[in-house]
Amino acid sequence: MSIIELLVIVLISLGIFDKSKILYYFNKISKFQNGQSRQIIGDNSIDENWIWLDENEEE
Repeated sequence: MSIIELLVIVLISLGIFDKSKILYYFNKISKFQNGQSRQIIGDNSIDENWIWLDENEEE
């Protein structure tokens, strides 16, 4: 557990800060730390296992 997480738990348990505000800022910081991420638009076919057939192989 990091110091920030411990501080958040203590502040929430003491009732100093509202839980929703802390979660809002925590999510913003987490997104900033993760950087830009791309989301896949379309179907889930990119997650499927693709089998490549050899040109010489006959079935």
